[in-house]
Amino acid sequence: MQLKQVRERIAKGLVDKGVLRTEKHSFYGVFDMATHPVADHGVKVRLAQRVLMGCTGKGAMLTLRQTCLISACHAANVIDSACLRGRSFLEREAILQRADELLRTGALYRGDDPKREMVAAVLTVFCRLDSLLY
Repeated sequence: MQLKQVRERIAKGLVDKGVLRTEKHSFYGVFDMATHPVADHGVKVRLAQRVLMGCTGKGAMLTLRQTCLISACHAANVIDSACLRGRSFLEREAILQRADELLRTGALYRGDDPKREMVAAVLTVFCRLDSLLY
């Protein structure tokens, strides 16, 4: 499956759940493109709160889902813009360092669960691809 198909399937699922909406935009009357702006900002706020709680929790054991969310947000470079507005420089640095630590140190690898290892491997590959491309 190509990356474009994955994006389209994810966007369609989020539109079906009411998180996003579909809008058609025409660029210079030549290119038609579908965009998917946020329809329910409450979902975005709750996700940002989950990321912040996971990154600021002192010694709290994160679930696989929480760790995946934080790691994926960090790998996509959206933690700063989505979650850290209005925070002091020191708070921002601590949160980003915690997210980096989760991804880099293999917090996903802990335990005998093969699902954790698979998710860790996928996120590691995404992060390395990003650094290779830029």
